[in-house]
Amino acid sequence: RTPGPLVAAGRAERDPLVVTVGRLWDEGKGARDLAAVAGRLAGVGRVVVSGTAVHPAGGEDFPTGAPNLEWAGVLNPADLHALLGSAAVYVACSRYEPFGLAPLEAALAGCALVMSDIPTFRELWDGAALFYTPGDSLSLARALRGLLCDVARRAALAGTARERALALFRPERMAAEYETIYTELLGSTARSPEFDAV
Repeated sequence: RTPGPLVAAGRAERDPLVVTVGRLWDEGKGARDLAAVAGRLAGVGRVVVSGTAVHPAGGEDFPTGAPNLEWAGVLNPADLHALLGSAAVYVACSRYEPFGLAPLEAALAGCALVMSDIPTFRELWDGAALFYTPGDSLSLARALRGLLCDVARRAALAGTARERALALFRPERMAAEYETIYTELLGSTARSPEFDAV
């Protein structure tokens, strides 16, 4: 992700706000974890979710009426950047994930990250996020309450996540690494005896 708009949206002062974004109805995205704990955060912080809530194939819809939960609908990029830029914590609840662009955007915008403990998130964000066992509402609520009540810890975690995002997940670095791989592949193909015989 190009960091400019997201970094620019970030505010030094953060609202006691917990956010998640995505296909809320999708069990693989795990957003129901957050719906299950939102009520436990009443009086400590607000919980806002953005994305599609209605299951497109007639399955179970996301519970937008859960206690202490606000559904923001599907936001355009500018409004999403503003939401992430004001939020204290971003929750990534996925049960599986090939990468996860929304947590990256949240990190660039200055959110502290709380993530389901899956291999992808551990590989990318270990040391820069708090992790909870997917489906364990008690551990998720504990992590969120702890960060909402500890501004210094939250700021430190958010800073570490932003630094990692800026160092590792920029378009220029991705393009340079792809170019290196392609150059190496072209070199090995040119030297391959199989191609010499053709």
